[in-house]
Amino acid sequence: MRVQIIRIMMVLALLLVVSACNNEKEAQNNMDTKRAAKTTIETTKTGTFTVLGMDCCPPSVVKDVLAQVEGVGKTSIKVGGSKGEVTVSFDDKKTDLNAIKTAVSDFGLPVE
Repeated sequence: MRVQIIRIMMVLALLLVVSACNNEKEAQNNMDTKRAAKTTIETTKTGTFTVLGMDCCPPSVVKDVLAQVEGVGKTSIKVGGSKGEVTVSFDDKKTDLNAIKTAVSDFGLPVE
């Protein structure tokens, strides 16, 4: 009887983990959709810069920081070790690359 209860508890715990992962993926998809809808880019420029400390900070956090900058559109991050190469599209009538870099450094991540 005790073994059956333990097995049931393990199955329930596994279901909770799978459900949490699915909810996280769905939430990320919703955030990406909101980001895309939030910003209408009229004059698109693209910039690239390096962010240090990516071994301690997931790319999704950096994307969330950048999403708060008015005029920022699509963002992609390629992580290699502790560095991340950030490529960002932005409306140059609303922001510039220096303001975007400042947002990341103000968050606490060094920018090169």
